[in-house]
Amino acid sequence: MKQLLSCLLFILLTACQPSRSDSKPMSNAINPIEITIQVGENADTFAKRNADLLHLNVQPAGLTFYQIDRDPHQLAMVQLAQGKASLTIPYVLSVMGTLNTDYLSAGLEKFSLFAALTDQDTLSNEAVRVYINSLLQQFRAKGWQALFYYDAPRLRGQEQFEYALADSEYSFQLDGEIDLSPHNWQRINWIASPTWRFYADNVFAKIQFDRSPTWEDPKQPGTGLLTIDFQSMESYLRSEIEEKDRANWRAFWPAKAKWYRDRRDSAEIRLHKEGKHIDLHYQDPPLPPPPPGQRNPELPLEVTRPAHPLIKSSARVPLQRDALPLGTTCHTGEPCPQSGIWHAQFPSHSISNRQPGYDVQRFFAQGSLMPPVPVHYPRLLGRWLGYPAQIEPVRWILMEYA
Repeated sequence: MKQLLSCLLFILLTACQPSRSDSKPMSNAINPIEITIQVGENADTFAKRNADLLHLNVQPAGLTFYQIDRDPHQLAMVQLAQGKASLTIPYVLSVMGTLNTDYLSAGLEKFSLFAALTDQDTLSNEAVRVYINSLLQQFRAKGWQALFYYDAPRLRGQEQFEYALADSEYSFQLDGEIDLSPHNWQRINWIASPTWRFYADNVFAKIQFDRSPTWEDPKQPGTGLLTIDFQSMESYLRSEIEEKDRANWRAFWPAKAKWYRDRRDSAEIRLHKEGKHIDLHYQDPPLPPPPPGQRNPELPLEVTRPAHPLIKSSARVPLQRDALPLGTTCHTGEPCPQSGIWHAQFPSHSISNRQPGYDVQRFFAQGSLMPPVPVHYPRLLGRWLGYPAQIEPVRWILMEYA
């Protein structure tokens, strides 16, 4: 499956790059194509508004795809019209709306955007990180809330990152409430697909980044693809129920929700015993408003309670945007006041301050005790015989968020 996705990604990225012999470059900033989408919009209305650009793909399974592909020389600017949660997505290559003919009155229940990160051919690895962080910030500023999948443990910040790093080789679910630090960005498996989930206004959003299969060296510029899905909660939750029961999915949701919650509880109990912090403030979003004549079901207590009884309490880990300033200091034996990368400051007369290879820089999670470290001192013929070391308390300086 990963090989198939890589091939599709390669085709799309190759198609979006202009030929070197083509005298007409791509333009996004000067004269972009402007496309407006709205989850739930009437399909005919959308089709009439985009008649010159639209291609219909009717599938026998009851789905019709309303696809807009950009002009070969021009990227698009997509406006998501979703009330207070409206967004602007630049550098869009393709837009695809999905109509389920079994639920025509629901309109276009899902839009998938395929977007570049710039109107240039390539970006540096660091520029990609900065752009993705700016996209996450835009979502948060517009009121989008970070979403945990229904069976995912509610870890935050660095603890969630470490869990994702150990849990999956390819799909890398990250916390949308914090930005990616340079340190963490470099630690992501180069072939993994970092993914973030949000929700607002009864709409789910998923952002996924895939590097081009031809981008093999992170030290060199390259290209990648953003896939951004906007899907109504109604459509998403319906799809979680067996197909034969989807017309009345609300009646089956309590059992499904409990199944998910049992899986989450199992993971959170284990992580809580390991000393991890569970975000008890987070609750799954409420069910979307029911259609006329229907009611939303009552969910069992096991689903709506803040946590399993075995999790007595768990502090919320402060997020990066509430973080202490860089340069904050603390000393050996004190609890770490901020998760991040800390640098040990050695006595001025030690070799550790002056000799390459002796510096100490480590990640510490908030609350962990700052340790003493080996401090190396000069001695005669130390370059050949080595420098003696002794374990001493030091001052630690916060150098980077992680």
